[in-house]
Amino acid sequence: MSLVNDMLNDLEKRRLEQPAQGENLEWLTGQAPAQKKSKRPLYIAVLLLALVVVSVLLLQQYQLNSSLPVAQQLLTQHGNMAAKTAVVNEIASPDADTDAAPSPSIEPARISAIDFEKNAQGLLIHINATQAVDYQITQGSQQLEISVDKVTAQLPQQLAPVQPPIKAVSFRPQNEGMVLLFDLQRAITIKSERINNGQLQLLIAPEPAVVSAKPVAPAKPVAAKSVATMPLPAAVNKTNAATPPMKTSTPLTLGQQDSLVVKEATAAIRSGDEAAAEDKLQRFLQRYPEAPAANTLLIELLIKQNRLAAAQTLLDTQPALISQSSALRRLQAHLLVLNKDPEKAVQLLLSKQPDIKSETPYYELLAMAAQRAQQYSLSVQVYKSLLRFDAGQGSWWVGLAISEELMGLKADARADFLQAMRAGRITPSLRDYARSRYDALAGAVNVYPSSSAEGANGE
Repeated sequence: MSLVNDMLNDLEKRRLEQPAQGENLEWLTGQAPAQKKSKRPLYIAVLLLALVVVSVLLLQQYQLNSSLPVAQQLLTQHGNMAAKTAVVNEIASPDADTDAAPSPSIEPARISAIDFEKNAQGLLIHINATQAVDYQITQGSQQLEISVDKVTAQLPQQLAPVQPPIKAVSFRPQNEGMVLLFDLQRAITIKSERINNGQLQLLIAPEPAVVSAKPVAPAKPVAAKSVATMPLPAAVNKTNAATPPMKTSTPLTLGQQDSLVVKEATAAIRSGDEAAAEDKLQRFLQRYPEAPAANTLLIELLIKQNRLAAAQTLLDTQPALISQSSALRRLQAHLLVLNKDPEKAVQLLLSKQPDIKSETPYYELLAMAAQRAQQYSLSVQVYKSLLRFDAGQGSWWVGLAISEELMGLKADARADFLQAMRAGRITPSLRDYARSRYDALAGAVNVYPSSSAEGANGE
């Protein structure tokens, strides 16, 4: 009996000294149990992948936010009326699809110079274009119009001072070209015109003035009289001899004086004497504070010199003139943007909307101000309207692409950055920025706002 008890005690002792359950199985069966594989490495890999994706997204957003002020500054410089965008040769993008590569576009022609030359027969007008273009001349009593097809609608930087009988030169866009407008002091006669490979030479002369005078009646024969019996000198007035009428100069209107002062001040600015131009404009505005052209040029000069407070003070004195003049509204909005108040700038520019064909700088500023006010849909809409008018303006493609990227339309933005690189008129700095954003947005997709895709596109 004691032997049985000893065996039971020994078994119990062995049971208590057995290892864990897995080891019991190994002890009982002679085989090691199957080990459960830990899921921790899988979790770590997923976590690392998520961190990499988030890091890439944050890096793209940082690149956009860090480069956006530079691009906006470039667009602001481009939109400044004192500095026009230079025309550069088109480049083909290395990232473009080689199977659907567009054919290289031809750089549009432009008027490179307008000169005036006096000679014995009259005034020679020389108009030079960068390519062969067609000219159509229309003569009027107060204006000479020269239509030029397929050219960039802008005056050349090399514009000589006008000479009589021409008093001013301007232009207006027309279809795919423009019309050069020569305001005349008096009616003219076109003596000759010659066109040769895009160069126009026009000889004009003022028509002779017609002076009407009463015919002089023949003097009546007077019998010889002695000196003592001759009538007094006053009696001579009774003769029928007619005196030719005395010419009197007509005083210039305010508009004519305004144009004349602005022309003289502009010539001084081009020659580098901005102080003389400012003095001339200020003295004129002391006499005629409501002159719109002089106000506009003086405010542009003050903004160019970064004298923003002086420009704003001058604008504050002309609230009625700002309401009437789109140029002054544009300058007031420009000051609001520079003073970091783009919302008011947008409101002011939308208060009265001129014709987009004749006021493209007005709408260019509206698009940029809307972008800075985070009204991206409005900015996209205005930029698209400008590009429908002139698709060769590279800075507008850049502005459109920036607004689309900020809206989340990154695929559209990448396509428009490519259009900017292919544009015929874009500065090298803006082209480099467009290339960098095009590369950074590779593989990007559109993420439409929750409201509607239609609203996101700004249509």
